[in-house]
Amino acid sequence: MDGRVMTIARLGRLQVSHEQPAPNLVSRCDLLEDARLVGFIFDPDYPERRFTVEVLVDGLVVATSYANKFVPELFEQRIGDGGYGFAVNLAPEVVSAARTLQARLANLGTPIGKTIELSEIASNVSSKRVSAELQWMGGLRFLGWIDGLIEHSFEAVVDGETVSQVRATYWSRIEEEQGTLASRNVPGFDFHLPQRFADGCVHRLTLRQ
Repeated sequence: MDGRVMTIARLGRLQVSHEQPAPNLVSRCDLLEDARLVGFIFDPDYPERRFTVEVLVDGLVVATSYANKFVPELFEQRIGDGGYGFAVNLAPEVVSAARTLQARLANLGTPIGKTIELSEIASNVSSKRVSAELQWMGGLRFLGWIDGLIEHSFEAVVDGETVSQVRATYWSRIEEEQGTLASRNVPGFDFHLPQRFADGCVHRLTLRQ
């Protein structure tokens, strides 16, 4: 990983939209440098609800995503179980060539955040593909994959303390781009944190080589 750190709690972003698409819904939508569109949406009155999100490029639906991914900042704020996030991989060349990017609720058309004007930021979008993903599976279990490693092992660090060694022991097949048939095999991993972290407190997990 060349000294890079992967974290599920911090996201660098190019443009951020903070806007409530409807009186009872709270959302955020960010375009990242690797051409991923990430965000969350939840209904504070009905935290058990989950939503399907449509992504539109120049007004055309190019992808859908179910918003149930773990969002650390929501969990830290004690908003349900924090599982209200979504992430969509977009091809950098599509982002560079398009004019607008928008997320909305499927079937309802309710916008999530503001329409992103791609012409203003396209030159900053990297052509590098996504190299890692980490997902909370509930409890103390985490699942993910990482690409480009020579040694398929790294450290699980909780609150600055190294608590275990993690190894990518199997192959996982992922989509190269959202909405296409292109895919590739990457080293996958599946691990549990020590039982002492099931203490009801908020912890920050980082994976590093």
